[in-house]
Amino acid sequence: MKRHTQVVIYALAFASSAILLYQGRTMGLFPAPSVGTDQQAMLAAAGRLAAGELPGGDYRYSYAYTVFLALLHLLTGGSLFWMRLLQAAVCAFIPVLIYRSARLMRLGKTAGLCGALCYIFYGPALLISVDFLRAAPLGLAFLGSFYLLLLGWHRRSGGCLIGAGALAAVCVLGRENFAPVVLLPALGWFFPEVRARFGRGGIYRYLAAALLPVLAVMAFNWIRFGSFQPVPGNAANIMAFYHGGAAAGVGERAISLLKSVPVQFCNYLSNYELPNSLSFYAHRELIYFLRIFALPFHVLTLLALTGLWIQRKNRAALLAGVLIAGYAGSLLFFTIFYRFRIPAVPLEAVLAGAGIYGVFRWVKHRAWRELMCFAVGGGIFLVLTWADVDARREFSERAAVSRLLIDQQRYGEAEEYLLKMIADGHDVRAGALLLVQRLYEEAGDPAGAQMAAERLGRALAESDIH
Repeated sequence: MKRHTQVVIYALAFASSAILLYQGRTMGLFPAPSVGTDQQAMLAAAGRLAAGELPGGDYRYSYAYTVFLALLHLLTGGSLFWMRLLQAAVCAFIPVLIYRSARLMRLGKTAGLCGALCYIFYGPALLISVDFLRAAPLGLAFLGSFYLLLLGWHRRSGGCLIGAGALAAVCVLGRENFAPVVLLPALGWFFPEVRARFGRGGIYRYLAAALLPVLAVMAFNWIRFGSFQPVPGNAANIMAFYHGGAAAGVGERAISLLKSVPVQFCNYLSNYELPNSLSFYAHRELIYFLRIFALPFHVLTLLALTGLWIQRKNRAALLAGVLIAGYAGSLLFFTIFYRFRIPAVPLEAVLAGAGIYGVFRWVKHRAWRELMCFAVGGGIFLVLTWADVDARREFSERAAVSRLLIDQQRYGEAEEYLLKMIADGHDVRAGALLLVQRLYEEAGDPAGAQMAAERLGRALAESDIH
């Protein structure tokens, strides 16, 4: 039964990704990445790597993810569709690992199922699993390292610790801000019961597996490019991008770093999915299927915090909480786009499953005090972390959605969308004119074109747009 449960979880996750990819492609989405995007640069480098050409010193992207893409390229012959599908197939193991981690943590089967479903129904994670970005595979590596630590604890296995360290190294080579995060499990050796279980060699195995591959890559970059970093010259590149160019002084950069912390702390907790190169909201508005996966990030975080509180005496749950906090803290000095949050989502989902199961038990046992605290405290948290999504979105993004709806001949939806944009204070006269023209010329519906023009014109006249 346990094995069947995991098969069902995997099938649900992979089928969701496959349906999303299929429906998106039928609507003209998921094309080849355009020149200048991170996706295009990494795909190009992966293709060259598959042909035996190493990246140059000006390559500023994840080595680990580039190798992963190169493997997909070799397996598929460079077909972007099959590369997307294979990546989704790999990422579909994440909810299975969430379920298995919850079982190892003694949270229970129900909590594990709830955690797996939390991840599956968090739409941005599903979307990014079919795009050429590293966030979802990194989430798998991060969760995998945590899972092997748990397995090593239960089996007293040094091999599991080596595996956990190796996946931690993949995390660092995938995104450099993981460097301090993967050292956090080593703090466990300050506890006598951890030392007694693993012995003195346990910490050395984990740290050696985590650090030696990273140091080897850094040494290679130093010899070849004169840059002792996981990615040559990337630290200066990132600092210049987020906190001023070379002309910025040390003091200016320090002030910029400190100012970013409270803003990015709010960005991390917010329900708003801040886009970078892949808008979740634009895809949700165009792909019907994606609308099903509607769990907001701040609700997931509330459930995770609840689970952490309920399981506060569970050392494994505390470790998960420390890893999430460490990862979130490593992002606070930079703009937290939604894809930056996703590597921590699998661990949050593990704790969220514990939170859901714990609240269910409170209801079952009529624990009114706990339920009242959850309702009041949770309500305050959700209010403080809620943002009006449409108010924060850029006009260009929403205008592009209206244009795609018109191009796909979804004229009724396009009109409703334009009316909503007018209500939000946007000048959509260009989009309205295009819609009316298409209804008249392509759809051959003069009456419909006239009615749409009247409705949109009336809405524009009643608004403050001039």
